[in-house]
Amino acid sequence: MPTVQEVVSAVNEARERAKPAVLADAPSNGHALTAYLMKHKLEPTSDNFYKAIVVLMGSLVWVVKPAALVLRESANKPATVQSALDAEKLYTEKKRASEKADADAKEKGALVAQCKEAIANYNPTRNTRVGPAYDARERVDAQALWTKSLSEAEKRDVVYMRAYTKSLVDAIAKRYADREAASERL
Repeated sequence: MPTVQEVVSAVNEARERAKPAVLADAPSNGHALTAYLMKHKLEPTSDNFYKAIVVLMGSLVWVVKPAALVLRESANKPATVQSALDAEKLYTEKKRASEKADADAKEKGALVAQCKEAIANYNPTRNTRVGPAYDARERVDAQALWTKSLSEAEKRDVVYMRAYTKSLVDAIAKRYADREAASERL
């Protein structure tokens, strides 16, 4: 009859052979291995413990599972099947989102071009003794201000760009109206 020290040594040798897998040091593992050896009337040697580890692999507690067990567990998982309707619905949703993003980008590009054109076409005049004259300083200052705000607006989404375009056109029209009203007072 082997001593407790010899049995523990045999179990440890079997655990070493199982590396890189690491068998947990749990009482349930010891009971399962011992029960296997007793059931099959095997001596408590390292070879027999190793055979028991291989046979009971799926029911033992592991710190690091052996590659064979990981492979077996992944093979036993049911395959996920996606219905044709679900796949078509997902495809349709992605396609719509892509089409919307393309349309938004195209619209945003057109809005930016409209804003740049409105800024470039701003040509204020002022009244002088000899008649209306082109106000270059006002034009440069206003265009610089609006160009800077346009570059900030371009970083935002298309909804913001729509509102910005409307407000820019309104601001330019108001600037013309204010200058016209001021010149009438003179």
